[in-house]
Amino acid sequence: YSNYDLVQKDTRFIIITPRAYSGNVKLHSEFENVVVNPKKIVYLNSSDIKDLKVKLSEDKYTYDGNAKTPEVTIKGLIKDVDYKVSYTENVNPGKASVKVDGIDMFTGSVVVDFIIEKNEEVKAEETTPVQKPVKVTKKTKKKTKVYKKGYKFKDASFKYEIRKAGTRKKTGEVKIIGLSRKKLSKVVIKRTVKFKKINYNITEINQKAFNKFKKLKRITIGKNVKLIGTYAFADCSNLERVTFKTVVIKKIGKDAFANLNENFVIKVPRKKSKRYKKILKKSGFKGNIK
Repeated sequence: YSNYDLVQKDTRFIIITPRAYSGNVKLHSEFENVVVNPKKIVYLNSSDIKDLKVKLSEDKYTYDGNAKTPEVTIKGLIKDVDYKVSYTENVNPGKASVKVDGIDMFTGSVVVDFIIEKNEEVKAEETTPVQKPVKVTKKTKKKTKVYKKGYKFKDASFKYEIRKAGTRKKTGEVKIIGLSRKKLSKVVIKRTVKFKKINYNITEINQKAFNKFKKLKRITIGKNVKLIGTYAFADCSNLERVTFKTVVIKKIGKDAFANLNENFVIKVPRKKSKRYKKILKKSGFKGNIK
């Protein structure tokens, strides 16, 4: 550089030398009275970016739907001062690229590739595969996988779909979309379910979740259920009783309890009896409520 202020600010003093040069470098006369810290002098064999060593913080990623922007470093140079970077094809699986362009005294450009690998989701009913040990360094830390809205899994009784993503520190939400076994006769919907060490509140019974399950006789609805979809329990010809433990029901879909046997009974919390009878009547239910 021939910029005196740059040296005075004690940033870097860059000297471009011939490719094979290894001798001492004499500063220009305008810097003869400037004290330069030897550690701040950077010797480069070219001012063309393509001749310099470009390093990426990561050269391989796993697809998660987010843009990947590995940090770009060139020894002795400062990003957005000596060079700028731009990324292409850096969201979807495949080969991604980062272009490095020189700025000011640095010229030329170079393209460096990195890889985004496919992320094969593990099915809920499968056992967790044994994973190879991952070396954790200061730069790379193992992240907990986040299962997004719409992801489906099941346990011994029910099939679920995530309504709101959760983490190990934050409880998510799921809805029941069906039975995992058709021969179940008595089922209890709990307040929560745990999947991959993450807790989820069970807040909804989806439309047609139990529709036409002939073996069902009794169902207990957990305390966190707020919504019941249309035809959720319709045409369950042997269903005898549904017991509400929840006191937070907001809506019951049309004909959720349609075409059931004449002895069918819905049992509701006493303190919510008046409100629940109104909600059930609005859904089209005309049977027994206790």
